[in-house]
Amino acid sequence: MLTGVTKHDPRTLSKDPALAALRSARFKAYPHEHEGWGIRVLPSPDLSALSPDTLQLLVALGVQDRPPIHAGEKEVMLWAYEQGYRVCTDDRGAYRTLRALICGALPNVPPRALSVVGTPGLLAEQMARGQLSDANASALWSEVQDVWRWAPKSSLQELLQGEYW
Repeated sequence: MLTGVTKHDPRTLSKDPALAALRSARFKAYPHEHEGWGIRVLPSPDLSALSPDTLQLLVALGVQDRPPIHAGEKEVMLWAYEQGYRVCTDDRGAYRTLRALICGALPNVPPRALSVVGTPGLLAEQMARGQLSDANASALWSEVQDVWRWAPKSSLQELLQGEYW
């Protein structure tokens, strides 16, 4: 299930038990807390209902020379490919794999019109629309960094200067 955030092991979030409990609570609240932003948590795709092209994508995602992709990211990619969803991922391997998929660089997988963005990119879009100030966007990015221990430590402005996002 893509609802893995509700099953997240707090011990993996921090070595500090108090911080781990806080981060776990934030993860558990995430799907419901952000529904107003259009973020939905979906069930795992039923493999028997996927198109042959999507099944070919599943095979391609398991190829050894691709970046390793976690099961949750694979499910998101399958749903996006099947349904044409936009993907927001901060997993660099997943991001690069989706870019390769969009560009038609995955062997035996027909490209489809998809889009991929990272959290910094979403924040940049909101700033460009005038819906978030630079300070508010930076504060939100700091919250992401507090919750997600693998988040890049760079500031939002530094990240937006790079190619990834």
